[in-house]
Amino acid sequence: MTNIGVKQYLNDGANWQAQAVLAFIRGNEQDILFCGGFDPEYGKNGIYVGRFENCREQGYVFSLTVDYINCLKNVVVYEHRNSDELCIKFFDGNFTNTPRINDIHMEDKSDFDKSFNCGDVKEAYEEIRKVFIRCLKDYKMKKEDQ
Repeated sequence: MTNIGVKQYLNDGANWQAQAVLAFIRGNEQDILFCGGFDPEYGKNGIYVGRFENCREQGYVFSLTVDYINCLKNVVVYEHRNSDELCIKFFDGNFTNTPRINDIHMEDKSDFDKSFNCGDVKEAYEEIRKVFIRCLKDYKMKKEDQ
């Protein structure tokens, strides 16, 4: 039997804070969709994840998608390269593949919507949850008005 150290397990380049946000979103995806008024039917509505890579800044891109193809909001989550702050940046756009750094339109290394102190992972997740639920409710309202 081969044992893997905790620090090496799930080592995909993203730091532990981004991985913790991934765990929160993964564990609460159905709650986010239900609170936004959507059925978390597999494949139709969901939150999709891909890797974010900007040199030393490694993390994830989460894309909130409904009705198979309508991406309502994307968010990138990463640890800032010069501090231990956890940063998030929201952006729009439908992408066939995971959005790249050029798709996110980051002007410089300080271009993020909100940052959180090291360890404030739950607060970062709550901010993402709040924005995703608001986007779902707005989309549903617009769809019902048509």
